[in-house]
Amino acid sequence: MDPSIGMIEVEGVAPLIAAGDAAAKAASVDLLGWESIGGYTTVFFTGSLSDVAAALQAGKAAAEALT
Repeated sequence: MDPSIGMIEVEGVAPLIAAGDAAAKAASVDLLGWESIGGYTTVFFTGSLSDVAAALQAGKAAAEALT
């Protein structure tokens, strides 16, 4: 099993899609799914520590571009 899990929490669905897409394209991570509670939505992914770090950085930047 991969040792790291990454999470990006956003408001709304469009930033979630952008974050998940950018994260998956930036590094070798597996998307685990998403969860939505009270207007906030979180995307989860797993991979090696370096891949998760790269995915977090790319996903965050993509989500921030839409807010």
